Amino acid sequence: MRMTTAMLVVLVTATIAVTAPANSAQALGNDCAMKNNRSGPCIGGSIGSGSVGLRASGQATGTGTGILTSKGRDGGKAASPDGPPTPVVPHPVPRQDRLAADADGGCLPGRGSCLDGRHAFLPPARSPVKAADPAPVVEGVPGVTLEDVAQFVPRSASIRSQPNGWALVGVPVNLLTDAVAQVVDGVLLGRPAQVRFVPVSFAWDHGDGTTTAVEGPGASWAQLGQGDFTPTATSHVFATVGDRQVSVTVAYAPSYRFDGGAWQSIPGTLPVVVGPVTIRVVQGSTVLVPGPCGTRHAGPGC
Repeated sequence: MRMTTAMLVVLVTATIAVTAPANSAQALGNDCAMKNNRSGPCIGGSIGSGSVGLRASGQATGTGTGILTSKGRDGGKAASPDGPPTPVVPHPVPRQDRLAADADGGCLPGRGSCLDGRHAFLPPARSPVKAADPAPVVEGVPGVTLEDVAQFVPRSASIRSQPNGWALVGVPVNLLTDAVAQVVDGVLLGRPAQVRFVPVSFAWDHGDGTTTAVEGPGASWAQLGQGDFTPTATSHVFATVGDRQVSVTVAYAPSYRFDGGAWQSIPGTLPVVVGPVTIRVVQGSTVLVPGPCGTRHAGPGC
């Protein structure tokens, strides 16, 4: 009898333990259905470590299943009724080694360097390279022309001949000039300046209708190491007797400089006429003499 009573007590206790949650859940379901305008039960749930999960289902004016999760200590994300949880994208925080700038195109949240859909993280900008200082502006000098330096052209050159002042018909006479490069000081364009004249060509006018153009001023027979009455680059042979007016036109290439600076060339040349000088052309004849002419005891015929 005592054993039967004990078994009955255990059975009643178990029945209450199983039935009570069901009734409580049923009551919760009815209350849930009333509040949410649903028909049928919408009960369920679970208790986890640090969180409580409630689950509801059943027939309603609308269809579907809902899940509500309460965030606990272990964290969690709000669930969407229509799909998987939507990730929460944090707003980008600028760092010292990266810069934030508006993105030109659309951004994919949570991917790449565009986290919030509006800003893109760019690599650190390089320090700007300082441009080289511009070259100092030098005051330009107006163009100097041949007319500006014509007043300085040298005119001191002269003409020499071998033999000196005369020539024989049919025999070479050697002509030369002492025109050389010269530097002249003066005022150019209102400033102290130096002008250099370098002879570059020589045009001889022999006075008999012939001319010769050469590059050098000529040299004596001795300087050339030649004998008398021998042809040279500047020699000339007259065909007839008479006085001839011989001149030479020297072409000078000018250049100038200010304050001892570099020489600046001036395009063109300045022609300067030297002479004329008179060369007497005579007829020579050959005679026999007992001794050399030009000596103290020169014989007849010299």
